[in-house]
Amino acid sequence: MKQVVEPQFEAKNDYDIFAELAKRAGKEQAFTEGKSEMEWLKEFYQVAFEAGKKLIRHCWISRHFGRKIKC
Repeated sequence: MKQVVEPQFEAKNDYDIFAELAKRAGKEQAFTEGKSEMEWLKEFYQVAFEAGKKLIRHCWISRHFGRKIKC
C-alpha cells in the first residue's frame, strides 16, 4: 500500500503496534512469523486471489452466471 502522508508525531500502524506488544510479551516470532507487514499483505492477497479463481472456475463450469450461491 502506498503511504499518503507521513505518520504524525509518534503515530504507528496497527502491525507495528501489535508486533511491539508481542515482542514485549516475548511472542514476537509467534506473531510475525518473521514476516513484515508487506509480506503478510502479499500473502493475504495471494490466498484471496487463488480462492477467487476457484470460485470463478466453479461458477463457469456449473453455468452459474449471476445467481446467488452458497459458499
